[in-house]
Amino acid sequence: PGAAVAGTATDRAGRDVTVITADSTSNPDYCHLLLISNATGRIVGIEDVRLHPPGTLPVGSVTSYTLWDTD
Repeated sequence: PGAAVAGTATDRAGRDVTVITADSTSNPDYCHLLLISNATGRIVGIEDVRLHPPGTLPVGSVTSYTLWDTD
């Protein structure tokens, strides 16, 4: 529940992806981004994004990401 298509983007490897967002169920300060390759339909990455500023990290900061080479 709570997952939504956020649109399209280019991932850190330069691939065209569709981005699906979902709020974290374990930490309300974060949102998870699922990156799906537009070319293959495979999951090619995930990112965690900060939703609320905790001191020095501004809203929208990517705090972690993982990419997979599937194209």
